[in-house]
Amino acid sequence: AALALPGGREQALGGAVDLALALGERERARRWAAPAGAPADAVARAAVLRAEGRAEAAERELRAALKGDPARFEALSALFELLLAARRAPAFLPLAERAAGLAPRDPRVVALLGEARLAVGDATRAETELARALGLAPDGDTLRLELARAQLQGQRPRPALETLRGAADSPEREAL
Repeated sequence: AALALPGGREQALGGAVDLALALGERERARRWAAPAGAPADAVARAAVLRAEGRAEAAERELRAALKGDPARFEALSALFELLLAARRAPAFLPLAERAAGLAPRDPRVVALLGEARLAVGDATRAETELARALGLAPDGDTLRLELARAQLQGQRPRPALETLRGAADSPEREAL
């Protein structure tokens, strides 16, 4: 009998590809991310393409994965990172809005919408989305830090301090 790990094949594949890339083993990562048709494979292929400096091809892979499942967090997150690095965060916003509409109870997807709003300078709406995500995952210290960042960007230091009081000690918390 096979051992079933939390997160299943998708997280295992993504983790294996990321590890191979981090170790400089692009050929191994490329083999593991070989086309098989599943959206998880598209996300893994996109990671390899991005590591090879082929951002446009990586973006195509991620957008293809999102056509099949517009709320797939792994593909959304990877596309957001890609577009943010290319200073194209506004292009991500409609995708994040759609995903959050399809998965309103997924704190990761809702938080990603908040982060996208923050990236385009909409601190007020970012705060709303990040607070909603924190309500869905109240133990999320990363969410708490992102919410405080949005509050600070929106010129609301007192609520940011209150938000930070609930977060565990960390270098990120101290930096804010």
